[in-house]
Amino acid sequence: MRAVRGAFPNHEVPVPELFGWRQFGGKNFIYMSLIAGKTLREAWPTLTEVDKKSIQDDLKRTIVTLRQVTHGPLDPFIGSVSRGPTLDRFFRDGYFEGPLATIQSFNDWFLAAATRTKPGPDDPTRLLRHELYRDLLPDTGRICFTHADLTLSNIIISGELDSQRIAGIIDWEQAVWYPEYWEYCKLHFGVAENHEWLTAGWPDKVTEPFEDAFLAFGEYHNWHVL
Repeated sequence: MRAVRGAFPNHEVPVPELFGWRQFGGKNFIYMSLIAGKTLREAWPTLTEVDKKSIQDDLKRTIVTLRQVTHGPLDPFIGSVSRGPTLDRFFRDGYFEGPLATIQSFNDWFLAAATRTKPGPDDPTRLLRHELYRDLLPDTGRICFTHADLTLSNIIISGELDSQRIAGIIDWEQAVWYPEYWEYCKLHFGVAENHEWLTAGWPDKVTEPFEDAFLAFGEYHNWHVL
């Protein structure tokens, strides 16, 4: 949050102001500004079509703007702002890794986490990748700074009827540099399959679709939670 707010001092990305943090009683506490409003999940039943279009435009603009946060052109990597590992919850249980130098190495690690293996010459999935959806993940492309948890509960909106807008984006714990397809895939999670967010195609409207990658992502996610 501090890095994003520093990169956009004019609040082009609506992130809370971070005041400090500390450990107490074995727990971590973060002190930040309060963003007044309701979560998009709470407000959804009362939103008009005008509100939804405005919020959708705000979200698309936020994702585009966030991707302006870049690392050095000669030093691309996939990992956190402190050159740490990938922090997505998918990689918990021993699979936090990084920084990774290439999209290909990240995708290999993604498959490894899904199948509970380790990439390398002895990787039992190496000869079966076409059957394990690995070929659907693009090994080239952009590496983008990614929130990775843009769910209905992490988008705060405010305003009057027909003028609701995004007031803030919260819960940045998973935000790192990822392959460009990652944000699109993560936009499909944290919401019921029959919710309008999905049935009306919000992920496809707020960022570039990566349908093949999402097919692999969905399968890997299912394997991972079994």
